[in-house]
Amino acid sequence: MTPPAGPAPAGLGALLPAVSLNELAELVFRRIWSAVAIVTLAVVFAAGYAFLIRGDAWVAEAKILVRLGQEQAPLPTMLADRQALIATTPSHVNSEMELIRSRDLIARLVERIDLTPAPRPVPTSLFGRLREGARATWFGAREALDEFLITIGLRPRLTPQQAAIEAIAGSLLLTAAPNSNVISARVFWNDRALPEPLLRDLLDLYFEMRGAMFQGSQAVAFFTDRRRDTSQRLQDTEAALAAFERANGIFNPDEQRSTLHRRLAEADTAIQAATLDLDLSRTAMDQLQAAQAAGDESLSGVALAGNPLQQTLATELATLGARSAGSQTTLNPQDVNIRRQRAEMAALSRQLTEQVRATLAQRRQQLEARERQRATLQQELDALQADLPRWYELRRDVDSARRAYEFNDNKLNDALSVAALEEARIGNVQLVQRPAANAAPVGMRKMSLIVLSAAVGVVLALAWIVVRSFFDQRVYGRRDVESRLGLRVLAVAPRVRRPLQVA
Repeated sequence: MTPPAGPAPAGLGALLPAVSLNELAELVFRRIWSAVAIVTLAVVFAAGYAFLIRGDAWVAEAKILVRLGQEQAPLPTMLADRQALIATTPSHVNSEMELIRSRDLIARLVERIDLTPAPRPVPTSLFGRLREGARATWFGAREALDEFLITIGLRPRLTPQQAAIEAIAGSLLLTAAPNSNVISARVFWNDRALPEPLLRDLLDLYFEMRGAMFQGSQAVAFFTDRRRDTSQRLQDTEAALAAFERANGIFNPDEQRSTLHRRLAEADTAIQAATLDLDLSRTAMDQLQAAQAAGDESLSGVALAGNPLQQTLATELATLGARSAGSQTTLNPQDVNIRRQRAEMAALSRQLTEQVRATLAQRRQQLEARERQRATLQQELDALQADLPRWYELRRDVDSARRAYEFNDNKLNDALSVAALEEARIGNVQLVQRPAANAAPVGMRKMSLIVLSAAVGVVLALAWIVVRSFFDQRVYGRRDVESRLGLRVLAVAPRVRRPLQVA
């Protein structure tokens, strides 16, 4: 083979040898099995990752409208041209995006929500067990690699909270179209139930933080704390007053005191009546003793006024006495009738004596009972009078606590009204689309991943062929001899793969 005649090409073509398509095809087919192996391995690894290791990812999306400038505007109740202060620039949108993705905000989100993964169901099929084994091996290898990198100092060791913060920050995607004041917030997660609450709580915390930043007023928080403290104080004082009233039997001191005074007056009247009855009973007893001492068998004048039984006994005694006196004038004292009359008079005298003594004892007991009752009422009145200062003190504490609670409650309502006006003033960031979880998983499809891996494998195989051919200095055929030695090849001996047997 002789080189073509003519001038040598200039530029880069002078440095590069002329290569034909046949030579390129020969280079490719010379290492076809290596290329096929590279492409096959790329496809196999991609398919194994897609079907065995990689799980589905789910996304929740929300949209936020940003209209900056209103936080510098006056209150809605003031007369001013508020529209002149409203404007939106890309820097405002970027600042809101930085607030949403701030690590402090995500740290508060981690404290609020539980990111513990739900336990996976135990696989029952062979493919499921194979997949679980592959996933366990893959994640174990990743953990071992991370531990190795941490050991050699190439990666810091993270606490569980820091790892959760980094995971959420990595799964949060905030985008905004050019010259647009709408922010699209997306959260990707491998658990379908978590993206929507993650994004919802994150936006709630963002609005709370933003409202606290731009309001600059702590009146609501201050009066909220004050109302809580005064409410607790009011509950404590009311509980102390109720316990004191239960322990001492106080429910309405003024009414109880007037009732006790009235009952004491009634008790004094009852004691006076019982004393008069007792004096009458003592008089009757004295008359009975005097009549018995004088030997008066008829016991005339002993009957107590107002006692029908005693009056009946006294009347019968008087009748028997008169009859006995008349009979003694005509009959012998030892006569049977006279003795019977005397026996009846003696029996009636005993009954009358017992009645007088029983009445005296009963009226003495009644007087003692009335006196005890009055003493009990007086003790209750004294105890009430002794407990009233403490009751009035507790009542004053309750009234004071109630006034303080009502004052702070009114102030809190006023502060809430002002805060509502301020919120309307700084409410320039609106949630136009609430977080919602998509029904279908997101991410690259498995077949797309396999096709992409096949393309990457082809590129790697071609790169391998180029590098291998560049460093390969061996002679493979006639063209290599002619190009490298500059000699013409007259004949090519066929390659003997099996030695011939000589006869």
